[in-house]
Amino acid sequence: MINFDNNATTPVDESVLQELIRATREFSGNTSSGHSLGNAAGKYLRDLRERVAKVLNAADADEIVFTSGGTESDNAAVRGIGWAMQAKGRNGLVTSAVEHRAVLNPCEWLGKHGFNVTVLPVDADGVVDMAAAQDAIGPGTALVSVMIANNEIGTIQPIQQLAKLAHDAGAMLHSDAVQAIGKMPVDVRALGVDSISLSAHKFYGPKGVGVLYLKKGTPYDCFMLGGTHEGGRRAGTVPLPQIAALTVALELAEKKRREKGQWLQGLRDQLVRELLAKVPGTHVNGDLAKTTINTASIRFDGVYGGHLLREMDKQGILASAGSACMWEVTKPSHVLTALGLSDEEGSGTIRFSLGFANTADEVTRVADKLAKLVPELRGQPATL
Repeated sequence: MINFDNNATTPVDESVLQELIRATREFSGNTSSGHSLGNAAGKYLRDLRERVAKVLNAADADEIVFTSGGTESDNAAVRGIGWAMQAKGRNGLVTSAVEHRAVLNPCEWLGKHGFNVTVLPVDADGVVDMAAAQDAIGPGTALVSVMIANNEIGTIQPIQQLAKLAHDAGAMLHSDAVQAIGKMPVDVRALGVDSISLSAHKFYGPKGVGVLYLKKGTPYDCFMLGGTHEGGRRAGTVPLPQIAALTVALELAEKKRREKGQWLQGLRDQLVRELLAKVPGTHVNGDLAKTTINTASIRFDGVYGGHLLREMDKQGILASAGSACMWEVTKPSHVLTALGLSDEEGSGTIRFSLGFANTADEVTRVADKLAKLVPELRGQPATL
């Protein structure tokens, strides 16, 4: 099996798995309990929070909130910051046309509850239109939420410039960083963000655990109601073993990025070169110079991506048409449409997202197999 679908999820690293098992065995107490078992768990939780803060260069460990993953973190940021800013007389939300649904859907929901939502267009490479952003962000803006790196085409957004626009207008800036960890530096102070979202399973950690970074002083109304866990910012018993695994995965992802990031980018570039050379009628969506190091969005003329993915799967090659959350949707994704692609171009697009376990030999094998598959599938109707 050749897995070129690492943006959907990554395999759990062995050292991360071992930490998950160790923490499960050694820290059985509830971190909120006042007895010795709970105190030991609570002490370890504080240590983990500090380690995560260090990787992200957060000013204070208390700025780290542990969640169930990227979707919860995005919802918590958009709705929690939005609500708090609404109380200050601001009801404007600004986002982009290529955001993950975990941001777009909460924005749409808030739009039905008194907020004015502006969706910024992007250019053909998927980069936010900064002139439109400057026009949209103003005195009534509560929150700007634009992802650091796109999950489908890998495009990296000008977050520092967007943060300045937001702050100059008195607004907050949140960024979905789910696809950024392990692929580019994520320094919250350098980026100038007020909030970011992370999900462990995107960087070789377990599913079901994530991070919401909230800069100290950021207005925020608790999204998950119940107890006073996570400093009153996220109710629910803390899943300490999963958080321990996330922490190890985060540290490991940053180490691999520094040591092997250029190698991974070279592997991605090799795949693009071989596909363009071996498969006529092949095109790259976006600009690889503006994307994360592992992602390539490739379209094949005259081919329905759903058919191609199924034939690839039969031959042991895993990829996707876009977001894993939209696997069963037959029309092109909102991201590809925002780039200006036609339905036919979008429907012929495959997302290849490589990981540190992939090899140059796998790249060549995939390109060779697609050189046979694509011509065979050209012209077949887009029916399931």
